[in-house]
Amino acid sequence: MLSPKDPAETIFVVFKFANLVSSIVGTPSVSASYASGPNDPSPSSIVSGSPSVTGTDVTQRIIGGQAGTTYDLRCTITGPSPSPVYVLGARLPVKTAPT
Repeated sequence: MLSPKDPAETIFVVFKFANLVSSIVGTPSVSASYASGPNDPSPSSIVSGSPSVTGTDVTQRIIGGQAGTTYDLRCTITGPSPSPVYVLGARLPVKTAPT
């Protein structure tokens, strides 16, 4: 589980594939879905822009989110020939920071 983020924060989540592949082929994809807490009718809206790749790391910008909701993040990549597909996941709780 990732550390909680406040709905007002913008964070970057890094998915590390080094123990699975030596390189990433093509463009990875990152998705978000509802996991628990108050229902968010559009959980994919927390994923902002396209992911970036540095070596075997995929970085995705995450914005917004609904306070009290936990999201499941999934990053899917394709490795080098014979082009296996790998997925890493992370659970992200969104909580309003105390004032």
